[in-house]
Amino acid sequence: MRAFTSYSKGLVGILFRYRHLSGTGFEGPLSARRETKVAKVKLELTDSVIRSLKPNPIKRKYTVWDTTGDPTGLGVRIRSTGVKTYVLLARPQHADRQIMVTLGRAGTMKLAAARKLAWDALQQMQRGLNPNQEKRKLVVESFGAFAEMYMTEELPQKRQGRQVARYIRADWLGQVPHQTKTWRGFRSVWTIAWKDSKDAIFQDRPAALITREDILARLNTIRRTRGSYAARHALDAVRRIFSFAANHGHAGMIISPAASLRDKSVGLTGSMMRRQRVLTEDEIRAV
Repeated sequence: MRAFTSYSKGLVGILFRYRHLSGTGFEGPLSARRETKVAKVKLELTDSVIRSLKPNPIKRKYTVWDTTGDPTGLGVRIRSTGVKTYVLLARPQHADRQIMVTLGRAGTMKLAAARKLAWDALQQMQRGLNPNQEKRKLVVESFGAFAEMYMTEELPQKRQGRQVARYIRADWLGQVPHQTKTWRGFRSVWTIAWKDSKDAIFQDRPAALITREDILARLNTIRRTRGSYAARHALDAVRRIFSFAANHGHAGMIISPAASLRDKSVGLTGSMMRRQRVLTEDEIRAV
């Protein structure tokens, strides 16, 4: 009995100390932490303002809400890791509560593109739809699957099929060519096999979620590294794939994200495309 009494006293002491440390009814570390609240942050969002936002050392994540009303409910969520994500907080028609819609990462998407996506999501909500559920309904078909389908079904009949396939694989699937030597009878034949590199680019991404801005960012990278003409060939290749997907209705795609992109999108003007001179008769004979 005496042993049980001393055990009970020890247990009560442990519970008292735990209650003290947990901040329940006493001043403790957690109660002080509870008193430190972060006010709701509202700012007029711009690309430069978003770049300047820093993680909060107190909270794992916080949201900065846009005050421009373009549209209402648009914000940027900043996590402790520094990742910034565009979000939209709104209530679908006939729903009893607001929902949070993730629009995309601020590191890869400009504010103007996020505003457009937010308006599109609001239009879905006005029809009583939940944009989060609509995203899940999309058939998740990768860009790489579309590209392989297009190259198999369409390119063999095209005059420049091999050249287009080369731009698709190198510029959009992140593949590199490997030459292998094979023998056919007494004759050696070199064949090219394309293998995946570390950078898959668009290969594994859901095609329905690739935006015009994603394509432009990739084209700008190609233009900086290999020039405007290489970017023009890459644009032609990706335009073919998305047109093929839209025409056949794959993954619910209706409009190609590359439909509005032109040569000027990669820095080429009409004067640059014109012939600089005409070949002479001697040059034509030499050819």
